[in-house]
Amino acid sequence: MRKLLICIFVLALLCPGQGSLAESRLTLPSALEVLDDECFQGCERIETVSVPDKVHYLGERAFANCYNLRWTAIPESINEIGKDCFAECGDALLVACGAGSVAHQFAMINGLDYNANTLCRALIVGQSYTGTSLALRGPANDARAMRFMLMNQSDRPFITTQGSDLPAQELLEKTAAVFASAKEQDISLFYYSGHGGLDGELVCVDGMSVKPAELREELDNVPGRKIVIIDACYSGQWINSAVASRSVQDFSSAFVSAFMGQKRSAGNGEYFIIASARSDEECMEMPITSDDQTKVMGCFTYYFCRGCGWDGVTSRLTEKEADGNGDGAVSIAEIFEYASEQALTVSPDQHAQTNAKTCWSFAPFR
Repeated sequence: MRKLLICIFVLALLCPGQGSLAESRLTLPSALEVLDDECFQGCERIETVSVPDKVHYLGERAFANCYNLRWTAIPESINEIGKDCFAECGDALLVACGAGSVAHQFAMINGLDYNANTLCRALIVGQSYTGTSLALRGPANDARAMRFMLMNQSDRPFITTQGSDLPAQELLEKTAAVFASAKEQDISLFYYSGHGGLDGELVCVDGMSVKPAELREELDNVPGRKIVIIDACYSGQWINSAVASRSVQDFSSAFVSAFMGQKRSAGNGEYFIIASARSDEECMEMPITSDDQTKVMGCFTYYFCRGCGWDGVTSRLTEKEADGNGDGAVSIAEIFEYASEQALTVSPDQHAQTNAKTCWSFAPFR
């Protein structure tokens, strides 16, 4: 009864008038042990909440429809979280929790973004093919822009490793080495800019290629969430789909066994894949001008970085232009939509592809 009375008192004080909230930060009594079912459902003005250390149960739909909730800290004292506790809270929600905790498992299973002592690592590969007939000017600039964009994420900066002019075997070995210490709660990002083959293979400087299945084999050994971004010709081959047509929505079925979407679950990391073009399209590097400065870059990479807050031409921070809902986080949905639409204004024959349509809430760029 005491627990219930505390919850009733908190609700009466903080959520008068059908879910309104006097302050955006919700402060709960330190003596609280239980948050009952639906206790803060529909409190739309809640933006942040720290659950007290003594709480051991979060009720069903306790924070459902708190549309503006963007951050919550959940202690390891929690031993049960009810169904749909954070349903319909929006893409911005970040769950701060302990690695391996009940909250961590809940976030993974329910597709919520989380920070559980999370480390973000990135391998950024820009293949310039220096001194060969395949030489490109853009990948070095692409890789540099991607690196600085990832390093300048305020809430979640990436530890970056950059590689250039890598032969095929070294690319695979470097992938294994960079992500060797990743844990289940971490984020591992692989980025490639360079030539791509008709079957989606990554063309390396030694004349050999890395097939999607070969890279998948290396990344399967890496726990946690994995993002694969390929800015190369025919990169749509990296996307799994049963659709075989060559329409704008074409997701090639050629690599079903190599990179198919996986359900997020404990111990089985999920892949988020973004490709800069369809499986039958070439990509081109071109001079891009910003504030009277010009660099040769891949148009998709340029807008991907700019949408996340980094201008690769001027080498400076900008507004996160892909943050369409103004929540301070750029989800995979937002950056994909922004970068693909902007790239099409430059090159009408370059249609980006992604497998992340069921994973829109994942927002690594904050």
